[in-house]
Amino acid sequence: MNKQTLGISRLAIGCIIFLLQAGSLYSAHIEGVITDLESGDSLAFVEIQVVELRRGVVAHTNGEYHFQRLPAGEFTVQASRIGYRVETKRVSLAINDVLILNFALTPDHVQIAEVTTEIRRTGSAEQLSVEFSGRKLQEQLGTTVAESFGRTPGIAVRTMGPSPARPVSRGMGGARLAILEDRQPSGDLSASSSDHAVAIDPLLAQSLRILRGPDAYHYGSSVMGGVVNIERNAMLGVEPHRATGRLLLHGNTVARGAGSSFSLAFPISRFAAHGDLSLKRAGDQRTPEGILNNTQSEIVSGSIGISLIDDWGFVGGAYSLFHTIYGLPGGFLGAHPQGVSLDLVRDVFQTRGAWHVKSNLIASLETSYSFSLVHQQEFESSGALGVEFGLLIDQFGVDAKFRPQAGFKNIRLSSSLALRDYETAAFSFTPDSRQIESGIALSAGRQMEKWEFSAAIRGDFSRVDPDVIDTSRVIGIVKPRKFSGLSGAVRLDRPLDSHWAVGAQISRSFRTPQIEELYSEGPHLAAYSYEFGNTTLPAEIGWGGEANLFRKSDVNQLTLSAYANRFSSFIFPQAAGRPSPVRNDLELYQYMASDALIYGADMSVEFSLTPSEILQGQISYVHGSILGGSNLPAIPPLNFSVSFTKMLHEWNFTPELTGAAPQRELGEFETSTAGYLISNFKLSRYWTVSKTLFVLTAAVDNIFDSSYRNHLSRVKTVLPEPGRNFGANVSVQF
Repeated sequence: MNKQTLGISRLAIGCIIFLLQAGSLYSAHIEGVITDLESGDSLAFVEIQVVELRRGVVAHTNGEYHFQRLPAGEFTVQASRIGYRVETKRVSLAINDVLILNFALTPDHVQIAEVTTEIRRTGSAEQLSVEFSGRKLQEQLGTTVAESFGRTPGIAVRTMGPSPARPVSRGMGGARLAILEDRQPSGDLSASSSDHAVAIDPLLAQSLRILRGPDAYHYGSSVMGGVVNIERNAMLGVEPHRATGRLLLHGNTVARGAGSSFSLAFPISRFAAHGDLSLKRAGDQRTPEGILNNTQSEIVSGSIGISLIDDWGFVGGAYSLFHTIYGLPGGFLGAHPQGVSLDLVRDVFQTRGAWHVKSNLIASLETSYSFSLVHQQEFESSGALGVEFGLLIDQFGVDAKFRPQAGFKNIRLSSSLALRDYETAAFSFTPDSRQIESGIALSAGRQMEKWEFSAAIRGDFSRVDPDVIDTSRVIGIVKPRKFSGLSGAVRLDRPLDSHWAVGAQISRSFRTPQIEELYSEGPHLAAYSYEFGNTTLPAEIGWGGEANLFRKSDVNQLTLSAYANRFSSFIFPQAAGRPSPVRNDLELYQYMASDALIYGADMSVEFSLTPSEILQGQISYVHGSILGGSNLPAIPPLNFSVSFTKMLHEWNFTPELTGAAPQRELGEFETSTAGYLISNFKLSRYWTVSKTLFVLTAAVDNIFDSSYRNHLSRVKTVLPEPGRNFGANVSVQF
């Protein structure tokens, strides 16, 4: 069966899943008006969410909102808007109820509630999460997902030029940090190599979130560093009462970059339609010591989706496209004189259905299917094709939430199945391979007097089948491999009083070696390396412990976390410190597995000094070592930031200092980096004109054009990080 026929058959399967829907007709309604507590005026553009159902609406220009076709049960309703404190209310709905629920929001012009580092009660346990939405989302937005998370405690950025940047959490990146879009795996190749970009455009994000704790194991077995989710809402789960949209304009000077995105949601009878489009273009990146050549990029990204919404739930389908052409710089060992160019395309078709079940056992059931096609080509400076990758992925998922049973709450059972078809061409010597991965996860929580208990357990199976079974004198016998294992976490949280709480967690991770780690044997031109896999690699097992201290009040907030993770068979590419004997222009890397230890701590603090002034700070430290040997490579140094926000005449002014300590805890053949301190400045304002909400954010990064190096940058030996940059985002919501 050829790829075209295979794609058509998969599309047909998705359409059948989309059409086969049924549900019981029972519903309740919530409606109300949102007002300003001080003035009594109605508020438009307030986002109201039913948290447990992941359903939300935006208030009309007269402040009214409506939720239709909701199931019976107890729910948390949350109202938030830029410039106001988030308000939540707990409600109980019976069949055919019509509940009037009004909100009066308190103005808080410098509030940072859109950035929630919170003790998040999920019914039986407290989960630590970090979320960006609203005004802070726009302030955080960068040209990549990694840049958008770059100032979050515990997060560093791995780079090889600006385009293929990827986040690293607590020293763990690649396959140890899952990146999702709308709670589905991104399906790109960014976890496997530093030259591969994350195929998600942050300009289309409605929110950005990092999830840690037992609930993260529903999204993977190797989540010690957490799970990153970019919420795009390609398929709507709630019926809008009118057309709503957002236009975002972005620009910066350091790469002469510009971009725009537009999203629109509107009702069609009982259907809800959504579409978005983003266009971005940037030139070569400027640094204080010169231009980083061949770092230009172009991106086109968009989606279209439609959902059928009724009182039994919703079912939807969506198609999304991500296409980027970007350059990687040259100038270091193995680099081409003019660098390498890459062309990456990701097509995704997905369907999802959610049912509110009228049962004493099951509360809701969600099913999903997606088909992804990832195609990447890497071109040398002469225009010759160097390496070509193709990846077809079928992903199936079932997620069931149960009503409380025998004292346990938040009972959730999920299962997943992924079928991957991996192919290479041109000068790649990694064999074409097929991989099947399946997993099942169960989580629950329970209140035990003053303690809240939550736990998750997950089982996974994986099989990799290379097309060619052979014997290599370098990497061993190329043959099928099977892996299976358990992962999970147990967490305890205890509120000490109305403001303070403590928590602790023990976790286990399980990671299957990737195809490249097992079977690579040849040049990887875009990564400037000659890579040897290891066909005998075992599965990577990690045990971790974490302790947390929280404080949250109206005037201050503190989050302190300390952790230690011990790994058996920690898999990483070890630099040999010499060129390949086959290609002496490429540096040799060998995939290794060693016992390792990663430990560290991170802290964030926020103080409201006055009603119009707020002070924020964060600091992170991580250390990684091979037990009985050297330090792990690619571990970020201690880093920190301090900012002060002042509200003046409806403008927010925020000077900021960010920096890092020297990194001298080096892996073999790594280069040390010096410490640095750079200054930034932001200003922002929001205002409403007629029926339109405007948000402006302008910033100057690296004000004094300082020269500094990111330790996780593959090009740090060539040129430093970006120089002085003037950037701006303008958002128009209607």
